[in-house]
This record gives sequence, C-alpha cells and structure tokens, in this order.
Amino acid sequence: MNNKTEEDILKELEVLVTSEGYIHALAYLVYRDYKVVISKELESDNLGPLYSRNRLIRTEISTLIGFMIKREINFLLPCPSVTQIYIDETERLLEDLHQSMVSHFKIDYENIANKLDVKDFLSKPEVLREAFFYATESAYHFQYRDFSKIKYEKDEKWLLRNKKFSTCDVISLFDTIVEIQTYKLNDLMGRRHKVALENLTLLEPFEFTIEDVYRKTKLKVEIVESILSEFSVSALDKNNKLFFHLNDFNEYNSRPLIKRGDRYISFLLASNWESLYESPFFWMMQDKKYKAISLKNRGDFTENISTELLGKVFGYTNVHKNILIKNKKNESLGEIDVLVEYAGRLFILQAKSKKLTLLARAGNEKRIKDDFRKSVQDSYDQGKSCAELIQRKDIVLKNSDTSELKLRFDIAEIFILCVVSDHYPALSSQVEHFLKYEKNEVINAPYILDIFTLDTIVEFLDNPLLFIDFIKKRVTVNSKVSAMHESVVLAYYLRQNLYVEDDISRVALDDTLATDLNVAMIVRRESKPGKGTPEGILTRYQGTNLWRVLEDLGRKESESSVEFFELVFSLNEETFYKLNSFIERICSDSMQDGRNHNASMTFVGIDQGITIHSSFKNEVEARIELLNHCEKRKYVDRIMNWMGVHFNPLTQNVNFILKLSSPWVANQAMNVITREMSSSKSYQSHSESDLGIQNNSKNKVGRNSLCPCGSGKKYKRCCLL
Repeated sequence: MNNKTEEDILKELEVLVTSEGYIHALAYLVYRDYKVVISKELESDNLGPLYSRNRLIRTEISTLIGFMIKREINFLLPCPSVTQIYIDETERLLEDLHQSMVSHFKIDYENIANKLDVKDFLSKPEVLREAFFYATESAYHFQYRDFSKIKYEKDEKWLLRNKKFSTCDVISLFDTIVEIQTYKLNDLMGRRHKVALENLTLLEPFEFTIEDVYRKTKLKVEIVESILSEFSVSALDKNNKLFFHLNDFNEYNSRPLIKRGDRYISFLLASNWESLYESPFFWMMQDKKYKAISLKNRGDFTENISTELLGKVFGYTNVHKNILIKNKKNESLGEIDVLVEYAGRLFILQAKSKKLTLLARAGNEKRIKDDFRKSVQDSYDQGKSCAELIQRKDIVLKNSDTSELKLRFDIAEIFILCVVSDHYPALSSQVEHFLKYEKNEVINAPYILDIFTLDTIVEFLDNPLLFIDFIKKRVTVNSKVSAMHESVVLAYYLRQNLYVEDDISRVALDDTLATDLNVAMIVRRESKPGKGTPEGILTRYQGTNLWRVLEDLGRKESESSVEFFELVFSLNEETFYKLNSFIERICSDSMQDGRNHNASMTFVGIDQGITIHSSFKNEVEARIELLNHCEKRKYVDRIMNWMGVHFNPLTQNVNFILKLSSPWVANQAMNVITREMSSSKSYQSHSESDLGIQNNSKNKVGRNSLCPCGSGKKYKRCCLL
C-alpha cells in the first residue's frame, strides 16, 4: 500500500518533469492520449481511446506542464529506454496522486452505511476536491472558440487598443496552429519508419514558428507576435514560481503556449481555446477604468447567448430579455434575465458568471459553499421568487423598453433554468448535494447547467416539444440520475429517452454514453464526415407518419400539442408503432369509404387513454362527434384522463386535439349508452423492455366481434392480426 502524501508525490513529479529531455516523453503521452484517427468518416470507435481509464486527462497534463515550466526546459532527446522510464514513472506517480486524494476517505466510503448518508459523504470537501480535479470537461473546444468571439465582441476596441489584436485574430492564429500540427503529424507518421528509433521524437509536430503561422494567415507579423507574447511562457524563464499544489494558480492554463527560441510548442489545443475564452476578461479586470464595463459585458454575454439559443427553439418572438416584475404601484418586485413563453409553459432563466475559486478547488468547505451560493443558489432563489410572483394577478410584466408584456396563455408549468457561463467543475454533483429548492404542481424542480450544455441541447432538440420533454423529464428524475456532466444525461435521453422506473432508486451514467453525441457534435460543428445525429429517439421513428406529425405540431404552439407529445414520447417503441399504424389505418379507411373512423388505446401504468379519429366533417361537427366518442370510451375504460385527436384523412395531419379529465363516477345512463362497448386494449408505456401487450378487457373478445380498440372492424381483421 502506498503511504506517500500528496505533497511528497507532487515533489517527485516536479523532479521527474524537469529531468533531462522529459518534454519528449510528455509529447508522446499527449500524442497517445489525444490523437483521433479517422478513415472515411468519424465514428464512435475513433473516440474510444479518449475514454480509456489509463488516459491522462487535461488537468493531469496541465499539472505536468505547470511543474515543467518552473525551470528552464531541457530539450535533449533521451534514448528510447529513458523515455520509456519517464512514461512509466509519470503514470505511476499520477496513479499514486489519485490514490492519495481518495485514501483518507476510502475507509469512510467502505463503511458508509454505518456512518453517514451517501449524499452527506459525497458532499464532503475532500470528496468534492477530488471531483473538481477529475471532472469531465464542460465544453467542446469549438464551443470555446465560437463563444469567445461573441463573448468579447463589445470589448474589441479595448483589445485592439491595449493588446493590438482582436478575438478574430486569435481565432485565426489558433486555427492555423491546428492546421500546422495536423500536417506535421501526418508527415511524421508517413516517414517514421525511415527515422532511426534513437532519433525519433513526437515533439516535432507540436512545434511551430512565427513564419509557419505567417505563411498560412494574412495576419501582420506584429499581430502574430503580440498574440504569441500574450498566450505563451518562455522555456528559458522560470515561470509558475508559486505553483506547488494542485489547486494553486497554474500559469500554463492562462498561457498555454511554450516559447522555445524562435519556435513555440502547443500541446493541448483545447487549452488554447479555453484560454482565449477565459483570459481576456482577467486582462480587462486589471484596467481599473474598464473593470466595470468588462463585468457588465460579461453578464450581458450570458444573457444574450441564452436568448439567442432559446430563440432558435421557441422563436425569437417568444423569448424576452430583462423582464421586470412590478406591482400596480410600478414598484419592482423582481427581474427575470430571460423569459420564454410557449403554450402555457414558462422558462425563467437566470444567468450567472461566477467561477469556482482556487480556495474552493482546494477543498475549503466554506469557500465551496460560498461559491456555490453566489453562482447557483442565489440564481435559483431569484428564479423561484420570480416564478411565484409571475403567478399573481396583481403584477405587471415590463420589457426593457418599459412596454408591458402580456402572457398569451394561462400558466400551466414553470421551469427555472440557472445557467453559468464558465467551466464549473463537478457542477452536477454540487447541485445534487448543495442546492436547496422547492417544487409544486406548477413550479418544477430547477435545472442547473452551463452555457455549453444549453448550446448542445439546442443543437439536437430545436423542436419546442422535444426541448420541453427533455427538460421536464430531466428535472423529474434529477434525484435518481447522476452523471459527471449534463451532456451525458442528454446523450442518454437521445439514445433511449429518460424514463426511470419507480423501483429504481438510482442510475449512474458513465461518460462513455456520450460518445455518439460527441461524434455528432463534431460532425455538425466541424464539418467532419460522419453521423450528425446519434442513433436513438431522433432516428428511430424517422419516416413514420406519427413522427412527421410530432415535428409539425412543434411548429404550432398549443397546450394540447404539448400534452399529446408528452403522451406519445412516454410510450415504448412497440406502442409507438402501434399508434402510428392506427393513424395510418383509420385515415386510409376514411379515404376509402368517406366515413369517420376511430381507434382507441389505454396504457399500462398510467391513467390515460386516447382516441384517434378521422373524418371529412367540418371542425364543429367533428368536435361534437369526437367528444361524444371520447366520453363513452373514458367511461367504459374507467380512465380519469382521455385525449381525442382528430386527423385529416387526406394529409394525415392533426386538425385539433381535445382533452377530458375528471374522476370516473358510475352513471346509469352511461351504462345503458355503452352497454355494447368493450374495454379498449391496453398497451405498454414508459418501458424499453419487451413486456408484450396486455388485454385488459373484462370479457373475452370473439374473433368476429367488434375490435375493442374502437376501429369499427372485426377483432380478427384488426388487433388480433
């Protein structure tokens, strides 16, 4: 058993990484753990190595480099055997480091049932400190790149005046570094067999010169020099003098390029992009005259990008920014950063830019809770207050231009979204352990996420009904489903929905579930060949009439459409296809004989029934007829909630949806009216398992009897098939 302390291990690491020629071993480790090989198109298997348990994560690589730049770097190429020793020692010490972080609470974990609640254990500062260091990345590198341009668009004049370059200039340079490295890496791999092993180094592809960049961009040399100066540390200088512990400030994170004479080294491309996203703000904070402006621009960015993203889903006319809640005396009671209204569903989004401080990362319990309060809890409390106020009859909503905003629908549900703009390690874990919230029939549990996750959700769920469905399911199961990052939960939803059965107390999702999602994001955002949509709910029903109907309903804002979508998306695959076949069948029958046709279903486990109705009658007559049929069906099946959906037989589009909801009560008149009707067939819902179809009819249905589904056909010609 290794009894070395974390401090001892870090000292050993610092000695190792400053050894003669260690940088060549580091280059190999970065190449090994971050290369992605693509043949014809990007596939999940290509990203498989990125999920290896033996792979060094970015915080580990950054720590190694942080120690390495504390002294002058020795670039002599070691012999292969020495390089291998460096690699083995690095892996051993990093494993020892991880074990040292968990060793002092491992015993507690093994005896947790006798000592403390799981939630209390996982919220201990030393446990969270380990989670901070090994947390899943918040953003894709291209999100850092693309958002940086938007984040600092109001600060461009300051950047040009004080740094002599713009955000777009940095993006151009960093993109060029990617091109240079890709070319050099492919070139080295092509001629590696011609190079003697003792002369082979993987450091070469990570190096570039100003001339390399200048030849590939149209940037002026002085601009290139300014950018490289701002984002690099010199291999000759002794940097990071105060970097001793994992949670100390690491200069490499803000200046991720290493200067070596007339050359520069770029090991982690994601670190370049994150530095661009984070560092300029801190430059501006040093300017006392510009500090207040910088803070305001930072806050505006989070609100603006959230507004833009939600507008892509719900339409920009349904998304409102900076809404004041006032009473009749024009006194302000609350402010909503971003408000979305869609078919009686309100999204109250509160944006924050507070980061996790170094003291919190170090495991300081007071600072952990203080940072969480400022960045998340306060945001939720503000959202909750606004959610309660907005339901009152004596309040007025005011736009930023002081005009009144009137809600178009009665409020059915309210969702509170708390969005942070920066990387907040282990955010999901902290939310589970620290967030104090309340919910009721109208106000749902809150959803806490970063801006990068919101961007990813919008990328795949740009239909309002899909977006609402995911958010509602996520906040419903938030105490049951845990993951290192919310993108994993989204990936699980896209793969097989997000239903968790009542008898399951907890589901822990592994990061590898997000592989297909990661592939799809890269394909979409980086224009790589491959599948741009993960296999699952977005592909499974493609080509069916029912899926087409759901997509169409998303473009028609109505409360009934939301409820119909929620019902359909609660069904398992077999029941979905059965409902789809009912729609096709009754519409076809109406086309053939010109008459109205019905098909009805109930569902195992939920107090819900539905009737699919097709006819050529006008809406007034059709509503009366469908309502009458639904009332009888609801009574026969003794169901509290019933939905009727009218289809146009020609287009197979939904004309209207009606809903009945009331407790079942025995009625003699209805007994007489429905005496010839049999109970509807009940189908499985909410489950991915193959449980078959249950028939809940009290009486046995004969082959030549009318089918209990309500289609009007004989049983042998309908559901018996």
